[in-house]
Order: sequence, then C-alpha cells, then structure tokens
Amino acid sequence: MDPRAQLVQYYRWLRQYGLNDSHSGNASIRDGDTVWVTPTGCCADTLTAEALIACRVDDAPARGASLDAPLHLAVYRKNAEARAVLHSHGAH
Repeated sequence: MDPRAQLVQYYRWLRQYGLNDSHSGNASIRDGDTVWVTPTGCCADTLTAEALIACRVDDAPARGASLDAPLHLAVYRKNAEARAVLHSHGAH
C-alpha cells in the first residue's frame, strides 16, 4: 500500500475513534528520506494522499506542512527506526 494512503487512513481513524476532531492533530510517515506530512489546517474528513506535503528528513519543513512538522522531522532524525508520527488530541 502507498505509504501516503496509509497515513491518510490512520489520520481518519484518529477522528473516527474520537482522538481528534476534524481539524486537530497532525501526522507524518517516513518513506526513505522523504517524510509525508499533513498540511496545515487539513481536515481529516477530506484529506487525500495527494494533499500531503513532502519534506526531506534533513531539511527544513516544506511550505504548507503542519506547524508541528519540525517536531516530526526531529523524531525521524533522532530515531532512524521511526516510520510514522501520529499527534492527536484525545479527550483524556
């Protein structure tokens, strides 16, 4: 499965299971040296794989990436084993 499609599915599940509202949280997935990040202000209900923002692990976040993209990139830099970061805003 395309890693971008996987990321969109998991981001939607965060909303479906009450861990995010439609516009909260953010997510990323690593594919080699590319990190696909949810765009700033995206809606879980309408997000598509094509809307994800490509960032390079060792560069600054690309324009339009989530405001938390620097944190996501730092996780990947510190832990080469990390493949995804899901940031949610659960009720508890």
